[in-house]
Amino acid sequence: MVILSIMILGFQAAFAGRLLSTVNAEDRRTVALQLAAERVRAVQLDPVYSALETRYETTEATLANFPGYARSTRVDRTVNTSGDVTKVTVTVTHPRLSRSVTRTLVLAAP
Repeated sequence: MVILSIMILGFQAAFAGRLLSTVNAEDRRTVALQLAAERVRAVQLDPVYSALETRYETTEATLANFPGYARSTRVDRTVNTSGDVTKVTVTVTHPRLSRSVTRTLVLAAP
């Protein structure tokens, strides 16, 4: 009976460890998603379409209050006979994320 109790406690400890690791990974991913969405919202709400590239194209190696996170914003403007379109891609990275979080926004000139 004692051996069975020890085995059950061992399984519970292993399960709790894996669960905690998964929760921490999802927490980091949620923060990264929020940081990307925050930047996309800022671009969407900017009233000066012609200045998007100069205002937002940047790489932030460190983010205040978010240690370990980095955010890169790329702005590509395409003007041709079809129209004027700007594509904004925001990428957030963290050393402990399995893959970076990317959000893309496409805006047409007003």
